[in-house]
Amino acid sequence: MSDIIRILLLPFISAAQLLFEVLLAVVAYTYLNIFHVGVFGSLVVIAGDVLIFLTQHMRNFFPENMSHVYATTLGDLNPKAMLLLLVGLTVSAILRLIGWIIKTLTHNRA
Repeated sequence: MSDIIRILLLPFISAAQLLFEVLLAVVAYTYLNIFHVGVFGSLVVIAGDVLIFLTQHMRNFFPENMSHVYATTLGDLNPKAMLLLLVGLTVSAILRLIGWIIKTLTHNRA
């Protein structure tokens, strides 16, 4: 494929990859919520602990901006929303690792 065509297709490929990652993260979150309620509950507790940890560090590092942080970011986050963010990051990291492994294996054979 020509380099110009590849450059022109890159935004569409990136958007499709991002959409796939988001959909897969929502499927993983829903699967855990429906079929593994105990694990999901434990993960919500851990996500709540992560949220508390981040809140404490933000309070230590940015004490003068905490009212803005609560109004914009922390006011909307709850443990389940934080869990969805963490599941999304995990799914994205796993998919990118798989893609990197496939790309590495196919380039080494050529």
